[in-house]
Amino acid sequence: MSFLKVRRLITSDLSTLTGDFQLSATTLLRVLNLWEKLSNDAEQDKTLARSKADVARTLSPMYTLPFFSSDTADLDTQVIYHTRFSLELLRREGVISEKAYPRSCASFVAHLFEVEPANLIVHRLLCSGLLHEYLRAEEKKYVKAQRITHLPVKLMSVLAWFMGRRRLPSTFARSVPRKKWLPSKDSPRLPPLPSKILAEVQKYNASIFELFQELSWSVACTRKFRESDFMLPCSERQFPVEFDARGAPMEKDSTFQSSLIGQRMRFKARSPLAAISGGSDYFRSPNDLVMNLRNVIQMDMNALPIVPPAPGQAGAEAELEETNSWALDYMIHGKMKYLWEDNAIDSTKAYKLISGLRDSLAMMVAAIKAYSPPSDDIVLKTFTALHEEIKSRLAADHGR
Repeated sequence: MSFLKVRRLITSDLSTLTGDFQLSATTLLRVLNLWEKLSNDAEQDKTLARSKADVARTLSPMYTLPFFSSDTADLDTQVIYHTRFSLELLRREGVISEKAYPRSCASFVAHLFEVEPANLIVHRLLCSGLLHEYLRAEEKKYVKAQRITHLPVKLMSVLAWFMGRRRLPSTFARSVPRKKWLPSKDSPRLPPLPSKILAEVQKYNASIFELFQELSWSVACTRKFRESDFMLPCSERQFPVEFDARGAPMEKDSTFQSSLIGQRMRFKARSPLAAISGGSDYFRSPNDLVMNLRNVIQMDMNALPIVPPAPGQAGAEAELEETNSWALDYMIHGKMKYLWEDNAIDSTKAYKLISGLRDSLAMMVAAIKAYSPPSDDIVLKTFTALHEEIKSRLAADHGR
């Protein structure tokens, strides 16, 4: 058996039969695209492979029934509300109309469903013209002998924040520069995004975070507080809701008690145990949101289609979490074996990451071609060149 086949078998995903479906905005957009196509075909009296009623019956469980279980969360309600807020997300991003009809670059976003949230962010950068502006500015700085100035490398330094992203711990070992096949300057840390692109990503993050706060509050308002809301998570001891047999600690007409009650924060979505610190239903960051929600709703960081902010960062201008520069480093030196030395990624994992990046870039090139007929468009040319370089470098690694 060839080594190439052995590597492919080792890095291929194992088949599983566990439920791993997670409702996302892009999944919903694909369904809306399908429904619009069926509606158009029906209006033109074309023969449909399946009736609209049959398709609706097949798809409706995705948006009415949960595909996972929880002992405390009200998942039936959460799925319905999540669908409603996913529609709002798509409307805010401009890919559907107010009547939920796909518009603009909806097919581009739907085609890249495997790389959410990269599809939504790249859609923003393309429609705002920021990606074109960035590449045109960097084109003037091109120096043939300096690999870091080449446009495909510059594009990779942006895309690596969204595609094939790997978290970087706050304390990481900086690499020792070698004499040959140098990685990027800040390796293993990805260099910061250009200021205008960073501002747009922060704006996107703030919009998505606000939307999920509203989702959490809406779901939490559907259920009153129960005994399970007052249970300590580790010891499972019940937190007392009322005073014990000794009665209230203060008289009813106590001035101090009236003043204390007047300062009490109102909350519905935040866990009562977390609210003791004085927090209300205003969450400071995505991490604060997923860690301190009531158990009426189940949510984790993977459910939020954002680039996470750095620990301790909050607000619309929060810095992004440190990201591994493996993709940029590979574009510079093209040596898979050096990713272990600089980025702590072994050859097996590196092959899987690079091949996945190659496939995602191929999908992006195909999608951009559909919206950019002129072959001399700088974004299309750079994406095409980037895909070809990744493809050729991976093939060269196989040959060695």
